[in-house]
Amino acid sequence: MAAAEALTLPTGETFVFSEWGDFPVWSRCEFEAGITQDVVVFNYTEAQEIPGGSTAARATHYDTNMEEASQLPIDEVMIVMSIQIRFDESDSDDDDDPGLVVMSDSAAEGMWKWRQLLEASTFTFTITNQKPMAEGPIDCFPFGGGMYFQYTQDAGAANYAYNPQNGFPTAEAARLLALPLRINTLQPFKGRFRFPRGALPNIETTPTTTEDVYGLTTFLYGPRQRPVG
Repeated sequence: MAAAEALTLPTGETFVFSEWGDFPVWSRCEFEAGITQDVVVFNYTEAQEIPGGSTAARATHYDTNMEEASQLPIDEVMIVMSIQIRFDESDSDDDDDPGLVVMSDSAAEGMWKWRQLLEASTFTFTITNQKPMAEGPIDCFPFGGGMYFQYTQDAGAANYAYNPQNGFPTAEAARLLALPLRINTLQPFKGRFRFPRGALPNIETTPTTTEDVYGLTTFLYGPRQRPVG
């Protein structure tokens, strides 16, 4: 026998049974050096275009798990305890290898590329298009705790590898909000990346459109209420 999912009260009101759990929400954008316009996230769903202007690729579940653009579905509520921003260099617009990770020409260039982003961009999170509920340079929303960068490179050779992280790569190091944020059902919300110091420069020695890729995925972490069913 299936469990009941809702209860109709004598007044005619319907009470929907729900569950609370650790169900994060995430949304990715992708852009290149030279960008000046704002980039908004959480405003699209799977199969729609990834925001940022550098790609016409359609979003996959890796890019977003939003079921409705700019809001939670009906009967869902979320208490946001932490906002985290993760870096990637996936070129979603590559026709032959969509999602291919494309690194800079050297580990040194890769370091300067991501440092330039950290020191020239901000992030703002708003609910119901009102005043910002959280904002600051993007390293205020670490996926760990500040920029952490490892690399290896053979002397006199082209072989190298590097790995940038927005913070030491442990979930425990992420920053908690001083006060949790509540997102009610069907309440509009969005994240916005801005570039107040102007266009991000291209620091590549041999620049191409693929080497400039900045992928930023914003995660909302905290308990989320969903209907049972």
